[in-house]
Amino acid sequence: MFKLKQLGLVAALAVAASSASAVNVASGKLWHVPEAVTFNAIPANVPGTTADVTFDVNSPFNFR
Repeated sequence: MFKLKQLGLVAALAVAASSASAVNVASGKLWHVPEAVTFNAIPANVPGTTADVTFDVNSPFNFR
């Protein structure tokens, strides 16, 4: 009986591990700009510097 419980536990862990790897990831970059610049949205106001924040988060969305 112990072997059957152990086999069930291993099977449950395998299913959980395989489903956890199928996560959509949303990646992005953020720049901090003054509020006055945000009201004048022209191509010249696009930041040419590296982003202040970069992120990768798990997402329920699928953009493919």
